[in-house]
Amino acid sequence: MENPGPTPNRPSVSFSVLLVALSSYILFVPFVGSFGAKLGFIAVLVVGLVVARETAVVFRLALTIVGLILVSKLIDLVLTGSYSESNRIVDSILATGYLFFLVIMLLRSVARSHGSSLNTVLGGINVYLLMAIAFMTLHSLVEKIDPGSYMTQGVPISEYVAAEVPDLVEEAHRARVVFLYFSFTTLTTLGYGDIVPAQPVSQILCGVEAVIGQLYVAIFIGGLVALHVSTVQERIRARG
Repeated sequence: MENPGPTPNRPSVSFSVLLVALSSYILFVPFVGSFGAKLGFIAVLVVGLVVARETAVVFRLALTIVGLILVSKLIDLVLTGSYSESNRIVDSILATGYLFFLVIMLLRSVARSHGSSLNTVLGGINVYLLMAIAFMTLHSLVEKIDPGSYMTQGVPISEYVAAEVPDLVEEAHRARVVFLYFSFTTLTTLGYGDIVPAQPVSQILCGVEAVIGQLYVAIFIGGLVALHVSTVQERIRARG
C-alpha cells in the first residue's frame, strides 16, 4: 500500500527538518571534528528516511541502506584503528548511493507540487544541498579508489590532507571538508582553481556536476516563476 508523501500545497514538516539537518551539517562540519561530523551525517540520513516513505517498498529499501550505513559507522567508531580502507570504501558507496536516491525522491515530490508553495521552495533547496553533499561523497570515493584523482598545490588531495592532519581519523574528516567545499564550487561553477580534477573519471564527474548544477538552478527558478504565474492567473480567474 502506498504512503502518500507530503500534501502538495502544505508546507512539509519533514522538508523543514531536512533543511535544518542539511544546513547544520554544511555550516558546522568544519568545526565539530570527526565524531560530530559523523553524527551530523547520520542525522541527514535518518531524516531523509521520512522523505523516502512514498511506498512501503521504497521505505524498506531506504531503511535497509541506512541500517547498513549506521552499522558501518558504529564499527568505524569502535574499531577506528583496525577498520580497513576497503570497509570505508564500501561505506562511502552505500552513503553515496543513498544520497543520490534521496535526491531522486525529493525531485519526485517537488515535481508533484502544485503552485509555487513553500513546500516546493523547501523541497527545491533541499535537492540542491543534497546534490552538493552527494557529490562530496562521490568525489571522496573516487579519491579513495584512485589517489591522485584530485590535485591541489601540485600534490594529490590525499597526500596534502595526510601531511596537514597526521591523525588517520581526522585525516578522513578533513578530506570530507575539502571535498564539500570543492563540491559546492563545482556545482555552482565558481571554480577557484585551487583544487583540480587530474584523472579522466574525476574530470568527467566534475563536468557532470557543473552541468547538473546550472541546469537545475535554471529549471527550478524557471519552474517556480511559471508556477507562480499560473497560480496568480488561477486566482484572478476564480475572482472574476
